[in-house]
Amino acid sequence: MYLRKIRSTVILGVIGALISMTEVRSATTVIPSTSLSSYSSFESYWAYLYPWGSDHNGSARMKGSSSDHSNVVVGSNTLSLIATPTSNPSPPTSTSNPHPAIRYASGAVHAKSQITVTSTNGYTISGEFSAPTAKGTWPAFWLTAVNGWPPEADIGEWKGTANNWFNTFNTSSIVRSDLVSWPTDLSFHSLKAVLTAQPNNADVQLQFYMDNALRATQYGQGFVGKPLSLIVNLQMEGSSGSPGPTGTTTYKIRNVVMTRTGIVEIFSGTPLRNNPLKLLKCLPYPGSFPSIAGTHFPNIAIIPSGSGTSSGLRIHSICLLRSLFDMFCLLALPQRRSDGVMA
Repeated sequence: MYLRKIRSTVILGVIGALISMTEVRSATTVIPSTSLSSYSSFESYWAYLYPWGSDHNGSARMKGSSSDHSNVVVGSNTLSLIATPTSNPSPPTSTSNPHPAIRYASGAVHAKSQITVTSTNGYTISGEFSAPTAKGTWPAFWLTAVNGWPPEADIGEWKGTANNWFNTFNTSSIVRSDLVSWPTDLSFHSLKAVLTAQPNNADVQLQFYMDNALRATQYGQGFVGKPLSLIVNLQMEGSSGSPGPTGTTTYKIRNVVMTRTGIVEIFSGTPLRNNPLKLLKCLPYPGSFPSIAGTHFPNIAIIPSGSGTSSGLRIHSICLLRSLFDMFCLLALPQRRSDGVMA
């Protein structure tokens, strides 16, 4: 009886450990770094123009299609957006507020995959940029609401000065901006944003990095659950001042990566608590394979948060679980004492 009590205590401890191991994080690649390797790869992940069309709040009208690469050039794993002065545009003014006169033809693209931060899914977005900073040039790498406006978050925004603006728009008047110095020699530098839902399941924390150093932390109120579009564009004049350049302006982007980080459920605590011994005894050995995301056991499901390339949950995780299973089953079996009595 004493041995049975000891075993029961240990078994309960093992059960507690197993119940606590209910989730891990798994990263899914949404846009790979190879998306700018060719036009065919580019067009698998990106679409031309803004999500809403060709015009916005500056003096450049966006052009580009699968048959027109004058302002959107893909080559050598780099996207080049090119702005050139234009004349006699039709219509002569932008169709978007504040309807400035169109003076340039330029390029914009947006990701085909939208971003929605939830309590179980966060996102990391990064890239390397050679951004013009001359007066009248207004390149950007940003997120904006699919439905209405805001939310908006600017990972990269250059407004005619040697600064990058990290911005989060909660409303048109409630805006957080952090400026960081940006070199004017057109060298490439990296930017990254990490978006994570906050415990209130309503707000999103945005951590902004430049050259792998954390430079700003901002918060988007009510951003959770709201789909966002990722846009890369070379707008002109507007907030960057005027007059803009009289010649060609080029904005280059490379190594853009978007990953979704989600919770992977190892198993449900409910059936474990209902019948832990039955659950553990029925599990087979998992076998040998490089990753167990998406693999289902009789009573345990390894469930990735989304489709795509998953990582982060590897064979060592199931080995740890199997060791605990073996320990549990060993302790759960009755043992015969030397006098023949089952303990």
